[in-house]
Amino acid sequence: MRLDITNKTVNPLFNRTEITFEVSQDAETPSRAWVIKEIAKAMKCDEGLVVVDYVRQPFGIKKSHGKAKVYKSVQDLKYEAKHLLERAKKSLGAGKEEKKE
Repeated sequence: MRLDITNKTVNPLFNRTEITFEVSQDAETPSRAWVIKEIAKAMKCDEGLVVVDYVRQPFGIKKSHGKAKVYKSVQDLKYEAKHLLERAKKSLGAGKEEKKE
């Protein structure tokens, strides 16, 4: 799989960069965790600062597209929807550790 960032928009009001991306894959739709890790590599930031809005794969096409946001600091994440933050934590494995306790 290969992730290509197609558009970057800096939003200084929320201290974030809004990204649209495209993933070329061989088989299945990429996982949210894989997308977060690849965006963090491309943007040279911590994985905890990346929030994926969605990843969609049209029927019959081996490409997915989506939208994500990269924040500058953990304090700036307060502007993000709580359910998206929970999805990001769960996909990166933090949710599994909390359930074990």
